[in-house]
Amino acid sequence: MMSDILPLVSPNDARYKPVEFNFEDPIQDPVELADQLWKNMVHYNGVGLSANQVGINASVFVMGKDDFRLNVFNPQILTFGHEMTHMKEGCLTWPGLFCSIRRPKDIVVSYYDEKNENHKMRFEGMTARIFLHEYDHMLGYDFTQRASKLALDRGVKARDKKIKKMLREGKLVRNVA
Repeated sequence: MMSDILPLVSPNDARYKPVEFNFEDPIQDPVELADQLWKNMVHYNGVGLSANQVGINASVFVMGKDDFRLNVFNPQILTFGHEMTHMKEGCLTWPGLFCSIRRPKDIVVSYYDEKNENHKMRFEGMTARIFLHEYDHMLGYDFTQRASKLALDRGVKARDKKIKKMLREGKLVRNVA
């Protein structure tokens, strides 16, 4: 098992559109892969992390916090709820950027766990939102593509304002090459 923290990759990276995880001929032991992703997610202070965000070309993500953990291999969305909600989302791929994103309030999904056992679940609220966010990564999308131009512009402006404040206060040092 690789124990190092992996760098986050650009959404433009070729590995950003992952392929189905093959349990018959795995690129890595699925338990070890899930553990590695979880370790990286915790390191980056996330609540979800897709394999392709750290350069692993597989349709796999982990999500959770504290005592709730979900290891998701080859996810599928079976149904979307009709009620939609707006909420601010962030992403490890875009540090400090938060945008209001409209998503279904609930979903029904199918996925395999690290033991190749199939699960069909209904999620709602924050759990549904995180699942959909990570699922988008499986499709090669990130949350900035779901944001309206206005929401994205506001998010970028707020992030830039926060960075300038942190620079003024000495809490952030500009990297000069």
